[in-house]
Parts: sequence; structure tokens; C-alpha cells
Amino acid sequence: MNILEELKKNDKMELINEVIVRQNLLRHFFTSKYHRLRVILFYIKRFIYLTLLKDFKNKFRDTFRVKKVLKTGNKNKNSIKVLYDFQTFTAQKVGGISRLFFEIIKDLSKDKEVKPELALRYSDNIYLKNASFFADKKTKKIITENPPPLRHFEEIIPPSPFLEDSLLINFFRKFFLKILSLKYITPGTSFSSLKGPWYYTYYEANLKTAINFLKKGDFDVFHPTYYDTYFLKYLRGKPFVLTIHDMIHEKYSYYHHPNDVISNQKKILAQKAKKIIAVSSQTKKDIIEILKISAEKIVVIPHASKFNNKKLKNIKIKGLPKKYFLFVGQRVTYKNFNFFIKAIAPILRKEKDLYMVCVGDFPSSGPFTDDELNLFKRLKISKKMIYYRADDDILAYLYSKAYAFVFPTLAEGFGIPVLEAFSLGCPVLCSDIPVLREVAEDGALYFNPKSQKSIQKAVGKILKDKRLRYNLINKGKKINKKYSWKKTAESYKKVYLEIFNG
Repeated sequence: MNILEELKKNDKMELINEVIVRQNLLRHFFTSKYHRLRVILFYIKRFIYLTLLKDFKNKFRDTFRVKKVLKTGNKNKNSIKVLYDFQTFTAQKVGGISRLFFEIIKDLSKDKEVKPELALRYSDNIYLKNASFFADKKTKKIITENPPPLRHFEEIIPPSPFLEDSLLINFFRKFFLKILSLKYITPGTSFSSLKGPWYYTYYEANLKTAINFLKKGDFDVFHPTYYDTYFLKYLRGKPFVLTIHDMIHEKYSYYHHPNDVISNQKKILAQKAKKIIAVSSQTKKDIIEILKISAEKIVVIPHASKFNNKKLKNIKIKGLPKKYFLFVGQRVTYKNFNFFIKAIAPILRKEKDLYMVCVGDFPSSGPFTDDELNLFKRLKISKKMIYYRADDDILAYLYSKAYAFVFPTLAEGFGIPVLEAFSLGCPVLCSDIPVLREVAEDGALYFNPKSQKSIQKAVGKILKDKRLRYNLINKGKKINKKYSWKKTAESYKKVYLEIFNG
């Protein structure tokens, strides 16, 4: 739906004429001879910049390099070998999936029955940088600052507005894209890379490392860390385990990039995997219903939380208010952030000492966008909205000091932030959806994420009832004790042994 259709639907006739005038002015500018020449010159300049200047200098800059496949300290020759690949550690600097596999590898590296190995050559993943369990100590020596860029399609060869029918512009655009061999670097995302002798990405280097190791066949069980199907033709009959973190791409496909291929790849891998690990009972139910996979093939193994209170005393954050709600992570559509903010805006305006703190460290959870800032301005709460970029220590501190953690999401695979809040004595207000009921049980205050009245009622209740807040903190701490990464790793080990011995 374009802007005119949106305005007509909302009966905003007074704005339609202004929009039409602006569009006509833009069309006149972008279809002028001057602009066409400028676009062509830009394409030529961009092509030269990408192929000759920048990428020779910045090749592999600011990642830590691993000269060999990362091998853990477990040296028991009788252990079954489990090979993990590079996918999540290439895609994530921080994040729930890379945290999961990091914790599993770390715990199993001490085990006598399982020997985990990680096929990885380049990464900027924070958990791996701080790892102490690799046998090869040289893996952590070459560390620099920023990873090579994963460029968005529009940043490489951006289309020019109103020039869809221009044969000349289309020719130049297609010509350069053909030469540069544009392709998606991480299947299913909007990030892309240029493949060629001049632009050798660390994703491709990691892919080659994984393929070489698969060809050698020196492993018993393979475990991909995401849904790329590249490895299927190299397994040679050896089994693999697939962890499915959620079914959000399938249930909410309209939230994702139109060229998203994750759903199809996930389906292919789910059908071919020896065992599937679901992170929650709700995710297992979704897998059975959507992918038509047998229930016997699926094992439910939940996540956990690693946060504790040991390092919090020495942390100080400037400008942190005394009373605030905390929102953590991505603010994409299904996370329901904008709707939640609209619901609590009247409360934020009324409660002078109450603020909203948002935390994140990657594009969809980074600093507030212009659209978000305009929304806050319209709601008259700009001064009440605060953003922090946080590592694990700062995030833990923010949890521990928050009046409550809010989680208005419409869909989740598990919900690690709930356990993070529980572990640090932070009361939880969250959406009343099955997966969060499964994880948080009676330790959270629930609301209907699609009802502003329900959200306002829950927020008002936690602000007024101090005893309720105290009870939620105590219940959350008890529930959190049921989960640990050690238990998760032990459950993964059982799956590997069952496949190997079965």
C-alpha cells in the first residue's frame, strides 16, 4: 500500500494534494537529463570504488583470524566428534543463537564423551573473542576493531526513483550488477556481498573452511548453526542435527524480506535431519503443524540465562533514570514496540519520574530511527525515551535496576530475555502468548499485546502494587533455577549419543 492509498483509507484528504505535488516535483527532478547522467556517473564511480580501491585495502580488516579449524581442549580419542559450522558466528556479533551454540560448545569441551569442533576462520563474535576453552591459543591473537561490511543491496547499486522505465538506466544497472555477480551472502537476509577475485568476504572464507572439513569427513555428527543447506551434498551419509529456534518466518512471512529463503531451507533441512531440537514445546507444536514433521523426531531442549550479580557493583551509567521500564533487543514489526509505546504514552506523560530505556547493539535494535523519533515527538514523550548500546555487563546492570522488563512481542521461539530478567531480580510484564506462558509460568504479569487497554492496565497495576512487584521478583528467581546452560548442553549431548549409538 503506497502513501496515497494509506491516506485515502484513513480519510486524510487534506494531505493528499500536498503528497501529489511533492511526488510530481520529485518525478520531474529524477527524470531530467541531468539526473540520468548523474546516476550513470554514480554507477561508474561506485563500480571503480568497489573493485579497485576500497576492497583491496579493507580485505579481512578488523576480524580475528583463525588459521585452523577451532578445536576444543577435549583430547579424548574415544569421544564422538560433533562438528558445528560457521553460520551463526559469522552473522551475529551478539545474539541468542550464537550464545546458545557458544554455551553448548563451551560445556561439551569439558566432556569426555563428546568432542565439539567449530569450522570457522573469521568472526567478530563477542562470545568467541572472550572464549578460553580452545586448545589452539593462537586463535585469539589477531583481533582488530570492525568487521568487513555486509552491504545492503540498495547501498551497492541503489535504484533511482521514477526511473523504472528508463532503458538507459536499467541497462547500466543490470550491466554492473552482472559484472559484480551480486548474490545474497546470508540466505534469507537483506544483506548481500560481491563475489569475485576483488571482493573475498569472510563469509565465503568460512564457507570454504566448513566445506573442506566436511569433505575430510573427520566427524561423527554434524550440527549446522543456522539454515543454509550448503552442507547436504558433502555429508556422505553422516547424520546431522538441526536446531529450530522459532517458526516466525512461516507464521509471519509478511514481516520479512520478499526474497527471504529461510522458510524453504528450514523445511528442506527439517525433512532430512536425523533429529530436530526445538527450543520450546510451542515451537515443537508449530514445527509439527507447519512442516508436517513427526513428533518422535523432535526433542524439546530449552535455552537458559548466564547473567549474575557478581560484576554489577563497579558499573556506572551516566544519565540513567532511577525509575524506568526496560525494552531489550530488536524493534522490528512483530516485536510490537511501536504499538506498546503508543499504549503507554499517556502513562509516561503522567508519571514525571518514569522513563523508557531501550537496549540493543545491531541494526534493528540500534539507535532510534527517524520514524521512531517522529513517533515519540507526536506522542510528546521524546524526553522519556532513552537508548543505550550495551554489552552483557551493562545489560545485566540495566535489568537489575529496572522497575520492570517489558516484552510486548507477538511471537517468540523461546524468550531468553524473560530468564535474563528473572535471574537479575527484574519483574516481567509480557505478552500473553503460549510460548511466554510456557517459559515464565506464573512469574510474569501478562497482557494482551494487541490491546492498548490491556497493556495500560498491566502497566498501571505494576506501578501501583508494590507487593505484586515483590512477588513477581521472587517467583521469577525460583523459575529461573529450572534452567541452566549446563542442563541444555547435557540434553544436546544425549541427542548426539543417541544418534551415534542408534
